[in-house]
Amino acid sequence: MDFVSRNGELVGHGGCHQLGGLYHPGVQYTLGGTAGTGSLPEGYATGYLSPVLAEHLDHNIVYEYEYYLILGALAEIRDYVYAHRPPPLPHWHFQKDRQHWVYLNTTDSGYPIAGKLHVNLSSGDPGMMCNAKVWNAADVPQLYIRAKYSAANAYGQMFWQNLTDGGFGDKSMYLSLIPDGQYHTYAVDLSLSPLYTGVIKQLRFDPVQTGAAGEYADIEYISAYPFPGDLNRDETVDFSDFAAFASHWRQDRAAGFVGDLDGDRKVGWEDLSIFTTYWLKNIGSSSKLAGELDGLYYSGGSPVWPAIRLNTNRYVALANNYGSANQFFGAKADGGVDAIANYGSGWQTIPLVPGTYRALATDYGSTNWVFGANAAGGVYAIYYSSGSWTVAQVNPHDFVSLANVGGIHQFMGVRSDGRLEFTYLDGGSSSWMNYLVGTNLCTRAIYDPKKATSVYALRADGGIDRVAFNGSVWVTTTVDHSRVYVVLTADNTVTNWVYGATAGALYAIVDTGGGFSATLVNTNSYKALEHIAGVSYQLFGARADGTGLQPLYFDGSKWVRYLANPKDYGVLLHDAFNGNLYAGAPASPARSR
Repeated sequence: MDFVSRNGELVGHGGCHQLGGLYHPGVQYTLGGTAGTGSLPEGYATGYLSPVLAEHLDHNIVYEYEYYLILGALAEIRDYVYAHRPPPLPHWHFQKDRQHWVYLNTTDSGYPIAGKLHVNLSSGDPGMMCNAKVWNAADVPQLYIRAKYSAANAYGQMFWQNLTDGGFGDKSMYLSLIPDGQYHTYAVDLSLSPLYTGVIKQLRFDPVQTGAAGEYADIEYISAYPFPGDLNRDETVDFSDFAAFASHWRQDRAAGFVGDLDGDRKVGWEDLSIFTTYWLKNIGSSSKLAGELDGLYYSGGSPVWPAIRLNTNRYVALANNYGSANQFFGAKADGGVDAIANYGSGWQTIPLVPGTYRALATDYGSTNWVFGANAAGGVYAIYYSSGSWTVAQVNPHDFVSLANVGGIHQFMGVRSDGRLEFTYLDGGSSSWMNYLVGTNLCTRAIYDPKKATSVYALRADGGIDRVAFNGSVWVTTTVDHSRVYVVLTADNTVTNWVYGATAGALYAIVDTGGGFSATLVNTNSYKALEHIAGVSYQLFGARADGTGLQPLYFDGSKWVRYLANPKDYGVLLHDAFNGNLYAGAPASPARSR
């Protein structure tokens, strides 16, 4: 604890012996109050100041903290704080502690922390949130996350708050994950969002949208710096960074210093050890994936599925425009819903509405109408009426997945708490109605094209159910509970046939009359599957290792697969009204080393 005074006296405002300052490095919020009798400027009998931090305190934790009591004139107090403030850019390296991050709906492996946070992803909406940290958006266009995943969910999400915001809303950016159990550096390009401006005060990171039992993420750091030690942020740790590091050697709590890589507000031997670990590490420009949306069509030649670039946007969800060939909707990673269409004179991208949407569903039977699950909560109908596009809320709840159910103005969705909920427009009252379906917790629902008012549901434990309306009640049927599936798609023309991918294999799961049974298709891992409209026993798979897009089909005796396109696609949509496939690159580039 440090005490600072002027000329050895406890001197305050106007020469009175009363003024004191409290400084806790890295804390942005401070509460204060007075008690007893008195008034300003003379003072009260009692007063207090309290720096505010939210923390997790383990039963065996060694929790160290520092604060400074500064006695002097107001200018002296401020000068002392400015001379000892931490570096301005955000950098949380989880080398030996949580760096003041706290969890929402999840936990980690506990203390001690050894080079990473081992975050449990078994809940429906796991998240983590930093305490307040203020910076200018223009100074931090990208955040870098170093992590490895066992989870199968395809996307994480980074939220931010501006200085005047009262909570986290739709200011967010998705990032596509590589669930291969290896460390990757994810570059979240926040500058792509028009909402990322001004003064930022806080982050919330959802490592996945929803998790399953046994899944985890190991997170080494979240930072404005591509690597610990890349002090000039040029995506390479080299001699220029070493010169900057050396110039701040042995600095202790000095203003504006750099090189504190372990978060203890000093530059010393532990920091040098970390620096040497990342020496000459770089992220090559050739490995950086741009946003892209391609259209692929079957040519029968070579290549069999050539690709046409439709635009350079990044999409987290795609949905058909019912009844319209070469027309579909896309929810952008940086906010907004587009219509992507070819009306005969070339492909156009038409921005429709703002807002960040995490899932879309076709309104089956209604052209120019799509449902969108907003990241800030609620499902909205986005539709064309009277010469313009209109947005109207149809369900107030927070959803992570949507699916059409083969009926006009109806959809099934998985809420953020894992519950299935059916929503429909009541013709008699012209009101939107919703109610819960079943009791099992789920992570995703997909349309069953061969059974009216039916979906396949991916359960939170990785099993598959079919949930269908029999005319009076919803009935849940077990499809396969013996494996942990990560993605699904249904065969478009064969009844009671669904494809499911686990972390290391693809299965066809079929009911021929005696219940569903699974047959191995291959031992590849896929992060996205999509059926082929109007064709039996055929589907597309986007490889989880990023090595490309594979069509798969049954030739009468065996399953055949081949490489259609070597790009790393993360979002797939087959045009239900012609033979084209639309494929989007991951929502945010993941650069591995």
